Parts: sequence; structure tokens; C-alpha cells
Amino acid sequence: MPGFNGAVLEMVAAGIIVRTISLPVCRDDILWWEVKLESGQTGWIAEGQPDLYYLAPVELEE
Repeated sequence: MPGFNGAVLEMVAAGIIVRTISLPVCRDDILWWEVKLESGQTGWIAEGQPDLYYLAPVELEE
């Protein structure tokens, strides 16, 4: 489950594209998205803070 008490599986650098694989979940007053990295690793990533977003939507051609 997402949240600040979970284990950190991997740090994702700015500019890396991740694919969301579920709808967001609110935990610890933050929206968390379940994502899949290009490597196949899955986990949860925080959307951001009130004044700073970590994620931004992009449209990719399939």
C-alpha cells in the first residue's frame, strides 16, 4: 500500500516517464499513483505537495 511508511523501492529521476496502472489513492494527505517503470518495476509514487507537483501528465503515441 502507498504511504510514507512504505519501503522505498527506487528513486525516480526528474524527466523519467512512468505509466500509471491504477487510479490514485489518498494516503497521508497525498495522492499516490501506482506506476510501472520501463524496467518493469511497479510501486507507488506521490503526486506531489500542495505547492510542488512530482508528476505531470504526458500523451504518448502507442
